[in-house]
Amino acid sequence: MNSELVYHFKREFHTQLSAFVRQRLRHQVFWALASIEAAALECLKGFVLQAYDLSHDLLVTPNLLEFAKTQEARLYEKLTQTAKQRQPEILKMISDTLKEMRDIVPQMAARDLNFLPFGAPEISNDISNTGSPLTSQHRCKPIGPCPIVVPSQDVMGQNGTSKIYSTSSCHSSMSSHPVQGNTL
Repeated sequence: MNSELVYHFKREFHTQLSAFVRQRLRHQVFWALASIEAAALECLKGFVLQAYDLSHDLLVTPNLLEFAKTQEARLYEKLTQTAKQRQPEILKMISDTLKEMRDIVPQMAARDLNFLPFGAPEISNDISNTGSPLTSQHRCKPIGPCPIVVPSQDVMGQNGTSKIYSTSSCHSSMSSHPVQGNTL
């Protein structure tokens, strides 16, 4: 093994190995620097774009808000003028609708409600004088009879017969009156 090739390898191995390692390390350092540079450029690009957007918003947004505010004020003014001009027509339309529905609304309420404690309200014929179809001068009438079953108990607490009370005479008052002869 005294060949010249082995001799040169032993003699130059340390110098070539150190040159190879230096070259690989330099390559890795350049690759890391390029990666860091790309990341830094992306960060700067994002920062510049955000700064531009912020400055744009600070300059443009107040103008847009002012424009929207003036347009809203103009629209409100036009709607107010239109409402003032058409107020008598609107009031007449509401009054006519209330007059038309005067008979329908109590029927709808009676159909939808099972029990009204004071009965159905009476409706005034003159809507324009009172401002409301309900009058405070009239008492309420009941929708229909509302039987109430009350179990009676004797002195010892034993259940006895049940009595049925009816509110069918609620036209004059809302107090319960016993119905004679009805027991369960």
